[in-house]
Amino acid sequence: MSPSPSAAAGDVYLNVYTSGSGWVKIAGNPTVSNDLHVCGSTTLGGTLAVSGATTINSSLSVSGTTTIYGAVGIDGNLQVESNLLVSGTITCTGSVTIGTLIVTGNTSVSGTLHVSGASTFGDNVTIDGNLTVCGSITTNYNSATSITLTVGTATGTLTDLTTMLDSASYDITEVAGAPGLDLTVDFTSNVTSINELVVRAYYNGTSNHAVRLQLYNYNSSAWVTIHTLNDGEDYEQHYKKITDDTNFISSSTASVRLYHTEGGNPGDVLYVDYVGLTR
Repeated sequence: MSPSPSAAAGDVYLNVYTSGSGWVKIAGNPTVSNDLHVCGSTTLGGTLAVSGATTINSSLSVSGTTTIYGAVGIDGNLQVESNLLVSGTITCTGSVTIGTLIVTGNTSVSGTLHVSGASTFGDNVTIDGNLTVCGSITTNYNSATSITLTVGTATGTLTDLTTMLDSASYDITEVAGAPGLDLTVDFTSNVTSINELVVRAYYNGTSNHAVRLQLYNYNSSAWVTIHTLNDGEDYEQHYKKITDDTNFISSSTASVRLYHTEGGNPGDVLYVDYVGLTR
């Protein structure tokens, strides 16, 4: 150990060369203003604070909570047995094993992401490729309990729109007057909350015609349009997020309406495969 030629008073410059086994212990709080190169294993009993970018060319194993505020690049594996909090960007070319991962920014995974425990997503999840689920995905659905066709002519029954992708549909042909069609779908069993309005339908309609998907507002006693089915669309599944369901539920019941406001065309048909609510 010798003073650095450019070191200020009180600074310590270390050149440590070891062969075989051995260790170096620094009991104080050292500050490294430039690069820190460690060729062997390093155990930190306290806190390691890094204010700049950090590149780790081998594996990093952390047994406690780790908070990262900047960018980190790891060419090897990353193993964190406790929580990992990331407010910046972390890039790892090897495998990543984490107890709990909390990410407040954007996360890009170019390889495979394996999650063995429960995962909670507070916002939208976008997947550009394939999604493979080895287990099961559970979503709580409320199924329709009754339907009322006020305007239009129909073929089918209630059960035709309670199961998705079952090759059965409830088909409504419009009438010439206004409204062109009016179908109410009621949910009267254990509607405790509404997360999404889910409809799978195909509207074979006239150009510029549309069918509105609506929820009944029990507070204002009015129908609220959630989404619009345009003419010419083939079968499509519509998942419409309901951010506030307060006024759409009354005594554990809710109502959905498929409504053609304008005058209809007797040649136009709405094919309804499924109408449901998730909670």
